[in-house]
Formats: sequence, C-alpha cells, structure tokens
Amino acid sequence: MSPEHSAPQMSEPLAAIILCGGRGRRMGGDKAFIPIDGRTMLERVVEAVSGFAVPVVLAARPRQVLPAFPGRVMVVTDQRPDVGPLEGIRAGLDALHRFACANAGRGPSSSAGVDPVCADAGRSLSSHTGLDVTAACVCACDQPLVSSALFAVLARHLTTDVAGVIPCVEGRLHPLTALYRTRLAPAVERLLETGERRAAALADLPGVRVVTDDDGADLTSMRRAFVNVNTPEELRELERGLLADGDARCGGCGSLAERGSTG
Repeated sequence: MSPEHSAPQMSEPLAAIILCGGRGRRMGGDKAFIPIDGRTMLERVVEAVSGFAVPVVLAARPRQVLPAFPGRVMVVTDQRPDVGPLEGIRAGLDALHRFACANAGRGPSSSAGVDPVCADAGRSLSSHTGLDVTAACVCACDQPLVSSALFAVLARHLTTDVAGVIPCVEGRLHPLTALYRTRLAPAVERLLETGERRAAALADLPGVRVVTDDDGADLTSMRRAFVNVNTPEELRELERGLLADGDARCGGCGSLAERGSTG
C-alpha cells in the first residue's frame, strides 16, 4: 500500500461507497477505466479506501461492466438510472444496511439492487463481522487523489447522534466526498421520490452536519482530495501536476484543486 494511503486511525469502522455510474460523456467514455500513470482512476480510488474501509461498494449503472477486485469489494446497481449520484448513494447505503441487518440477525438480507455477477460475493460478505458498519465514506471513481487522511478527519465529527458529515471548503459544499450513516438510506429514497436530484440536498437531512475549517478540520490543506476529472483537458492538467510533483499528492494540480467535486 502506498504511504499516502496507509490506514489511518478511524473513530469507528467504516465501509466505502465509490460512485461509478456516470457515463463520462464529457470525457468521451467511462471514467472508471481512464488510466493515469499505469493505473485506472477506479483502481486508485479503491486502493485509497480499501486500507480502512470494509467492505468497498461500487455503485454502478445498470449493465455497466466493472473490473473485479480482490478482497471485500461488491457491486450494487442503481435502480433509477441516469438520475445522478444521489441514486448511487442510496443504492450503496441501502445494500450496506440490508447486509448489516442480516449479519446481526435483525432481518433478512436482500440481493435487490446487487449486481447478479457479484451477488454471491455480497452474500459471502454478509457473514463477516466487517459488515457490521453503520456508516460509509462516499467518493467518486473520478477522484484519483482522494485520501484516507481526509476521511479520518471527517470521522472525528461522526458522533453517534450525527447521521452524516459533509465537508465545506472555502464556501463550497462537497456532498460526494463525505460520510453518511447507512440509516439515511430511507431518507435519500424519499428525496428521490420527490424528484430531488441534487446531492447537495443531503446537507438538509436531519442529523447531517456540515464541517468547515472553523470546526478544526483543516480541510483547505486537503483540498486536492476533492479533485474530480470530467474532461480530457482536466485529465491532462492532472497528469501534468502528477509529473511536476513526483507523487500522487499532486502539488501542481492548479485549478483542479480550486474547483474540486461538488455534485
């Protein structure tokens, strides 16, 4: 494991949900498979979170083919295709909640929404105590600089009475790089049923906390972790930054870090 992805000390066990369902129209293809310095963006993100998160859930659009990963990685499928990342968050939280309940003997698990190719893996995961998690970090497959350190900082604010932690950096909300408790799945479902598509609407749910530098999080110093790549031009800028900096911290990522991912 790379030094920048070494497992930090988390305040409680976490799962991870990686949003993979975007069609990458501005990029000209599926962003999960875009290579950066010999590894795809999805591989980089899975590596970043797998050091501390179990399991890792890949939220995919219907009929999307994703690569297989070793370890506790499962795939869930959006039930509402093409409505944006809010559906991927719902699908991931719902799957984690179902399997955790089954693992604790609180009710039957369901493979609804779990990709048939990975359903067996999901059932196998449900027998592990690692699936007892009640919260998950969320990020997207096009965030190749996302870091475990960022989620460790956010996790310090995830007390038992908090349903989610969303970072806000320099006035910009980042609901797609955040922590959410699995119990929020029904609330996200209700948002979608009302026609809501903005991920920023998650900040208005009861119990969700928005965290800034004023809360002692020092998020500005980690703003590169929020960088997402949407176009070939942004990809070239990221690659130039990686080359200039000499490692995955991307000290030369320039305007990409200024923009980040907001959903």
